[in-house]
Amino acid sequence: MKLTTIITLLLTLFTLNSFANDNNRTEENITIEVNTDNCVGCHGLYFEKTAMGRSVIVQNMTTEYIEATLFNYKYNSVEGDMNPLMSWQTAQLSDDEIRAIAEQIGK
Repeated sequence: MKLTTIITLLLTLFTLNSFANDNNRTEENITIEVNTDNCVGCHGLYFEKTAMGRSVIVQNMTTEYIEATLFNYKYNSVEGDMNPLMSWQTAQLSDDEIRAIAEQIGK
C-alpha cells in the first residue's frame, strides 16, 4: 500500500473522530440494517476474496480501517484502479450505513 494512501486513511480517521466529537455525538442504540449484497460479487460472501485480484481481503481488516477506507472512497480521496467502482458503490450509502458496514464486517 502506498504511503500516501496510508496517510490519507489516517487523516480521514482522525478527521471523522474530530467531527464526531465537535458535534457532541452521543452513543445511541440505533440499529441500521446493512445490505452488503453489492459487495459479495467481488469480495465474497464472507469478505474472504481479493476483489478483482487487487484488494486486501476485507475480513482481515479492522472496523476502523474499513470505515476510513469506505469514507475515502465516498469522498473521492483514494487513487487507483478501484476508485471509480468503489466511489460509485459508497456514494449510494449514508455515513451511518458506512459505519454500520464497518462494524458488521470489521475485527
